[in-house]
Amino acid sequence: MPRYRVLNEADRAKVLADIKRAPLQKGFQVSCRRRTRSDEQNDLMWDLLSEFEKQKATVRGQTFNKEAWKAMFMNALGFDNHMLPTLDGEQFFAEGYRSSKLKVPEMTALIDRIFQEGAERGIKFRQTQEKDA
Repeated sequence: MPRYRVLNEADRAKVLADIKRAPLQKGFQVSCRRRTRSDEQNDLMWDLLSEFEKQKATVRGQTFNKEAWKAMFMNALGFDNHMLPTLDGEQFFAEGYRSSKLKVPEMTALIDRIFQEGAERGIKFRQTQEKDA
């Protein structure tokens, strides 16, 4: 089954033409969804989060790894998570922050929020230093 990226009117016309030719006697399924975040966005997000970890940024005096920073930023933007107990039942941890499921605009908002927080905390991002050079 072909997959399509619809970026312009010609792409849309191709999809519609293929749907019109689809065999009705066997049935078929069509689904549409927005693109999820790009590999470039994902790489940038992890580079930025790594700077928070490397530069030992803190919340309430505590440092965190890049995975924890990602969860905090996603929480700040209102993305859902669930609290699950550890196997021994002594503690809880957050589950559900999946940046791979974010749409392009959502990932853009997440990256923008990371840049904003970094600026407020004095985090030096390699990406912005490379642009300035």
